Amino acid sequence: MRAVAFAIALAALAAPAPSLAAECYGDDAVREVSAMRGPISANAEELVHMAISEGVSRDDMYMLTRQMLLIERIHRRLLERDGCEPAAEAIGRDFAIMKRVFIAYAEGDAELEIEPLKAEQSQALLGELLRQVAALETTLGSLGVTMH
Repeated sequence: MRAVAFAIALAALAAPAPSLAAECYGDDAVREVSAMRGPISANAEELVHMAISEGVSRDDMYMLTRQMLLIERIHRRLLERDGCEPAAEAIGRDFAIMKRVFIAYAEGDAELEIEPLKAEQSQALLGELLRQVAALETTLGSLGVTMH
């Protein structure tokens, strides 16, 4: 599973940078989110490694690895050239899932059946991730994206 997470992260970082000339969102906003994407993805990947060390279940590994995919998908949808309303809807939905899962691993979530990560380092990294996600939420909100 670690190899899968690593491969996903490498593929995301190695992908060619798309044009920033999106029609739905201005170049400055896309650049701002692009700058946030890298640190969030890197920290999410590091969290996966920490969770492996804690011996989390395969389901937990899937959920944590999925967070890297969600941040990439949010970024990709910001770059779409048409369908602004559906893109904003999807961005808000993906963001809300990503945020809820990070909170679940920080605090626990009975409905999602997620226990908080126990290691102090994992909790510290989750705190940083949640700060980064809050900044992303502010930026996306300024673009008119409604979080669900």
